[in-house]
Parts: sequence; structure tokens; C-alpha cells
Amino acid sequence: HSMAQSTPYRSDKAAS
Repeated sequence: HSMAQSTPYRSDKAAS
């Protein structure tokens, strides 16, 4: 998930 890296997406990764 490269997108979730720079977006407030609910990916648990960028969510933090």
C-alpha cells in the first residue's frame, strides 16, 4: 500500500 503512506487512509499504518 504505497498510497496509504501519504494519505489518512484507514490502513492502520498511516492511521497512526
